[in-house]
Amino acid sequence: LFPNPTKSNLNIQISENTVINKITIKTLLGQTVLIGDNLETIDVSSLQQGTYLIEVETSQGNQTKKFIKL
Repeated sequence: LFPNPTKSNLNIQISENTVINKITIKTLLGQTVLIGDNLETIDVSSLQQGTYLIEVETSQGNQTKKFIKL
């Protein structure tokens, strides 16, 4: 997940044999603010400044990471 922190685009780096099924971005309070499919680059420029959680559902399982929007 890079760059972190970011102002506009957030890139997701995955292994070659992995397929992204769904991406969900949530606030730290659990409110869903953005949902995407099959994207390795996400435009987060419309989000307010703050810390968010990104859940990436893949063919290899799910992973949640924090990122900061500047």
